Amino acid sequence: MLYRVDHPVHPAGELDQTGLEQLIEFQIHNGITGILVTGTTGESPTFKWQEHNHVIDLSAKQIRADAGSLPAPAATTRMKP
Repeated sequence: MLYRVDHPVHPAGELDQTGLEQLIEFQIHNGITGILVTGTTGESPTFKWQEHNHVIDLSAKQIRADAGSLPAPAATTRMKP
């Protein structure tokens, strides 16, 4: 089962990195078999490229730290230049 990550943000709109790490860690420790980042919750088209890549990198590091390896597809949809 893949968990699609809801990407938490601070009130000012920037990514809550600690919150993202905690969401991924919780799912891994509770037996999820894969993590879907930047997809299906609508964030991918709203991220700037730098933010998009940062979320993917941060998620991959957290997955490696907590699970070693899991399937982790990432959406690539873009609406902003």
